[in-house]
Amino acid sequence: MNERRRRAVLALAGAAALGTAASLGGCAGVGGARTVTLSEAELTRRLAERFPQERRLLDTIDLQLDTPQVLLRPDSNRVAVDLALELREKLTGRRFPLQIGLDSALRYDAATQAVVLSDVKVQRLGVTAVPQALAALALQLGAPVVERLLEGQPVHRFTARQLTGAAGAGLRPDTLRVTPRGLELTLVPVERT
Repeated sequence: MNERRRRAVLALAGAAALGTAASLGGCAGVGGARTVTLSEAELTRRLAERFPQERRLLDTIDLQLDTPQVLLRPDSNRVAVDLALELREKLTGRRFPLQIGLDSALRYDAATQAVVLSDVKVQRLGVTAVPQALAALALQLGAPVVERLLEGQPVHRFTARQLTGAAGAGLRPDTLRVTPRGLELTLVPVERT
C-alpha cells in the first residue's frame, strides 16, 4: 500500500473512532480536515447525564436543576439550554417549579478532552406560581449561581481511545461550529515538526 493511501485509511479510521457517539461529516482530500457532527439530540442526552444538580442559596433556598434541553443557535454559533429549576424553601418545605433559559458558546477543552459550555448567560426565568419576591431573589441570586455551575460543564467527552485513534491518524481537534445539523468539530492534520 502506498504512503498516500495508507495515510487516507489511517485518517478515516481515526475520524471513525471519534465518531463512536457522533457521525463523520464531510471529508476533505487525503490528509485533510475531517468533521465530526454531534446532533442536538446527542448534545441533550450527554448533558442530561450530569443532572440533576443542586445548590443552596443563603442557607434558606435550595435550587435543583434538571431536564436540560439543548437547542442549536447556528446564527450566533451558540446553543440555548432550557432547564427545569425547582426552588425549595428550607424552612417551610414549599416547592416552586420554574423554567430557566440559558445561552452558551461551546469550546473544546483539551485538558478534559471534552466539548464544554462556555460564556454561559441566563436569558430568561419562566415564573408561574412563584411569589414575586421569591422569583426576584431567584433571578438576582440564582442566575449567577446557575451560570457558574454550568460554566465548563461537559456536553460531550471523548474517550482516550477515540482521541488516540485520531492522533494515530495524524488528526487533532480544532474548531467548533454550531450548524443546523448539529455541533461540528473539525479535526485537522497535526503539524509535523
